[in-house]
Order: sequence, then structure tokens, then C-alpha cells
Amino acid sequence: VLKSGEDGFDLWGPFQERYEFYRLQFYSLKESCLNELMPFLENLMLDVIDEVDFNLEVDERAIYVKSFAIRSKHPKAKPLTAQRENLLEVLRGLRNGSIEDDYLNRLMILTGLDWQELDVFRAYRNYYFQLGNPFTKRRVAFALIDNPQATLLLYRYFEARFQPNPDWQDPMQREELALMPIRMELSQALDQISDINEDRILRSLFNLIDSTIRTNFFLRRNDPDYFFSIKISAIGIIDMPFPRPMYETYVHSTRMEGIHLRGGKVARGGIRWSD
Repeated sequence: VLKSGEDGFDLWGPFQERYEFYRLQFYSLKESCLNELMPFLENLMLDVIDEVDFNLEVDERAIYVKSFAIRSKHPKAKPLTAQRENLLEVLRGLRNGSIEDDYLNRLMILTGLDWQELDVFRAYRNYYFQLGNPFTKRRVAFALIDNPQATLLLYRYFEARFQPNPDWQDPMQREELALMPIRMELSQALDQISDINEDRILRSLFNLIDSTIRTNFFLRRNDPDYFFSIKISAIGIIDMPFPRPMYETYVHSTRMEGIHLRGGKVARGGIRWSD
């Protein structure tokens, strides 16, 4: 904190009293209010048991410390110990604005996916809204949150389709060894969903992933200027209204989004500017 001047986080524990809990430490060179951090913790599905404030003086500079006792009571939550680095990276990104703060962050505790992997769902969710779907962002998010196993399989399917792998250079081998087994598991998971709207949402997201023909996610996911794009064949999208273009390329990051529509194999123009 002293060297970088940026806020910092650390996770201590687990500790055991009547129940298992951790201590989340927040360090800053500026005073902050509790309500600045609580939305982050709520969207990460972390319960705050208590909070203690105190100050330190190091090299004649004040460091403001907030210490939270936290735990996750969700029955499907993964152990925090195994997700320590993911959690700290997400909190740093939320604090500096490089990661979006929304309901989808709850999936980290439920699936063990890191923040870039969760951002894949953010991209497809936002693209889904470009098609004019009837659901709210909250409804789409909770369709994923309420069905973490299906959500994890959706990401694994995206990964199996596009992650570079020398063993899957042959498309038929990729299909036989990776895609088909995940499709079968995903079909079984979706068949067990009782909520008709959640079923529709998850099947629509699968349809979008299956209609994607290319992405640079695995090339850009660790870049300092992280963003990524997906190129989608519009002809295969069930929910797309007519008239349909041949392709749509959707670009996604925390700070911008945009779509380039292509009516043919050769097209001029592109995304020039987006708010």
C-alpha cells in the first residue's frame, strides 16, 4: 500500500469458533466508509459477521485498516481457502473499477471460476440483451446463480470450443473428446431445471456460445488492457429477429461494448466509438 499508493486486501484464516470464518483485511491511505465496500461483499455472497477499524502509522504515514470477519453460508459455496487469490484479485479490481460489480460475481464462490471466466457470462448476457430478450439483468444473473453446475458446464463448453490445445487441432477430435461429453452433461443438467424461465435463459446462452465461431478471449485474458470479442454466426441464433446479418462481432470490456454487424463475407467499417 505504501509503495503503490493503491488500496490493498488480504485474507487471513480460516479460524474456528462456533463456525468457520475468515478475516478480510482492507488497507488504504485514505479513510473510507463501510458502505463503499459492503456492496462488493454482498455481490460476492460473503456474510459480514463483524467489522473492526483501526489505524497504523508507518514511516510517518497513516494506514487505515478495516478488518472484516466473513464467511459464506451458501450450501454450494466452495471453500474460500482454495479461492484466496481469486477473491483478492476480484476485490482489488472492484475497488479500482477494472471489474464490474454485479450479481454475477456471486458465481465465483459457487463455481470456483476466476473473474475473467465470469466475464464471459457478462459478455454473453450483454449480447443477449442486444437481441431484445424479455428478461432483466437480475433474472439472467440468477438463472446462472441458481444453477451453478449448469453454469460451470456452460463455461467448460466455451473453453472446450475455443481454448488452444494441441490435442484438439483436428476439429473432429475436439468434437469427440471435448465437446460431445460436455454437451451430454449439460443436457442432463438442463433437464433437471424446474423453472421454465431459467431453462429458457440457460438454453439461450448455450445457443449463443454454440453459434460463436471465434473469440480472442484466451489470447487477451491476461493482458493489462484486457478486453475480448466474440464473432457470432447470426444464422444459428434462435432468438435473433429478422432481418439477420451474416455475422455479428461483439466487443466487451468493463468500460465499453459495441457490435459490428456484417451482411456478407466482406464488409467495410466497424466499431468507431461507443459510450
